[in-house]
Amino acid sequence: MQVVLQDKVFGDEQERLISVLEELGVQYVIGYPDSIVGGERVFCRGTIDFIEGFDRKFYGCYSPVGDLTLENYQYNVYAKHYLEVMLNSGFSIYPWWYLKNLQPLTRLFVRPLSGRKIFTGTTVGEKFFKKELEVIEGLPSTAGLTDETLVVISTYSEILAEYRLVMNRDTLLGWSEYTETERPLPQEDLTEILTWFKWFPDEYYTADVAITPEGWKLVELNSLASAGWYDIDPSPVITSMLEKHNDRN
Repeated sequence: MQVVLQDKVFGDEQERLISVLEELGVQYVIGYPDSIVGGERVFCRGTIDFIEGFDRKFYGCYSPVGDLTLENYQYNVYAKHYLEVMLNSGFSIYPWWYLKNLQPLTRLFVRPLSGRKIFTGTTVGEKFFKKELEVIEGLPSTAGLTDETLVVISTYSEILAEYRLVMNRDTLLGWSEYTETERPLPQEDLTEILTWFKWFPDEYYTADVAITPEGWKLVELNSLASAGWYDIDPSPVITSMLEKHNDRN
């Protein structure tokens, strides 16, 4: 097994991951390697553009462990499997130009439909609605945003705390809170949350869950290869990949 890492994307997370790779004796390279061994299982971690560039460079020469099935991270694709527990279950989908012409009477949640996440899901207030949309358009990451870009719109939902789970199909490999509220995630609640996962976008992926006044909700799914792991220990993730790699050889 070999791990390919994009440099300067995940900060301290990458240093922790490299430490684990070295401890476990897993070969890794920062940046695209000059060559790879045909049939070797490779986990490529970085931005979506970096991962797709790796796929183009070595297409047909490797078997991925943590692949990126980008279409599965389109919001409406996975939401249909989790609608009963989705935070924004009453969503609508519109082109960006339509959103810019709205005059909402309440705060809205807005995110891209695509799994590329050209901007992070955010709430937009009714008072400065158009100005806040202009801020989103001006972000460096939204260079690909056009009037025809499809976005998900929903009414605002209160989140008390939010957590990222790292999953191997329906098995939890680790979790971390990233809203800094220091609210606990009780084991009995976590046990219930894990019963939700019966459809998987990839063999490995991340799931964001939130505690709300109405109970626990699923916020979104993301690729393990391109999403942050925050304070999650990389050891169980890499160990799981190694075990599956060895089982397949």
